[in-house]
Amino acid sequence: MILLIRARLIKVAAVADRLLVVVIVHKENKVADPTLKELRALLLLDRQFWPDGSRVVLIRRPTTSAEEKTLLRELYSMTEDKLRKYWTGRLFRGEIPALPSIVRAGPAAVAAVSKDRQAISVVLSTDVEDGVRTLSIDGKRPEDKGYPLAVKEAK
Repeated sequence: MILLIRARLIKVAAVADRLLVVVIVHKENKVADPTLKELRALLLLDRQFWPDGSRVVLIRRPTTSAEEKTLLRELYSMTEDKLRKYWTGRLFRGEIPALPSIVRAGPAAVAAVSKDRQAISVVLSTDVEDGVRTLSIDGKRPEDKGYPLAVKEAK
């Protein structure tokens, strides 16, 4: 237990002034690190299949979570209402087979991704555990300056 707490403290201390939102996939998913544009296509299911032909399984967080608020602002450029209408419209037009699953807690999203080789989700860096792989975006790791999903934390 102490080791786990220390690992989380190190993750937070490395970027104490920023809230880090990271993209995770199953540890055996060999997808290449995406560009920001490719990530947007994956997370909005404009791209619904992985390079191996398997279907992308999107696991979302509630729009009230820090992760989704960051995506709404930094990646989607949408309000919560527009995003809800976006998903409903895509479903009713038959563009997606079902609405993405929503899990309440970051650790639950990590657990779901660690069990499903086709899953992708976005969580806080402090929630990342074994069984998942964190993707770089535009060649930048979450701890790098200029990482696109690093947002100043509200005081």
